Amino acid sequence: MCCANTVGILSESANPEEFLEHTSSSCFTTRCLLYSEGKTDRAAAPGNVIDFAYAVHTDVGNSAVGCKINGKFAPLSSELQNGDEVEVLTSKPSRRRPRAWESLAVTGKARAAIRRATRTAVRDQYAGLAAACVERLFARAKIEYADDK
Repeated sequence: MCCANTVGILSESANPEEFLEHTSSSCFTTRCLLYSEGKTDRAAAPGNVIDFAYAVHTDVGNSAVGCKINGKFAPLSSELQNGDEVEVLTSKPSRRRPRAWESLAVTGKARAAIRRATRTAVRDQYAGLAAACVERLFARAKIEYADDK
């Protein structure tokens, strides 16, 4: 594992357990080649399509809605075999990833990204509720409300 990758993991991890989970799983994995838009990258061999999507890019994992394996539609939980051609179908990123994805993910990187997306979605939801409450309070008091004020 390279030093820059370790620094990135440290900065993204919410706690030491996430860091340990990611580093221990990356120490004992085989490598695969990822081909995407004319670029070739080396990455840890993913266990299923969810792990593969997050290995390509976090945004791909966050916006994954389906997949094709060797040209056939398959569920995101499908296990990948050596030599499989995988196409991840994406849509506009949803606000929340299903919590079940965390238990389906094999790699620490994917699990950490799912937890991070879930935390962000919950935080955004609470912020939206708080803003709605403030707007209602201003409306009840018959005071004009504006975000910039």
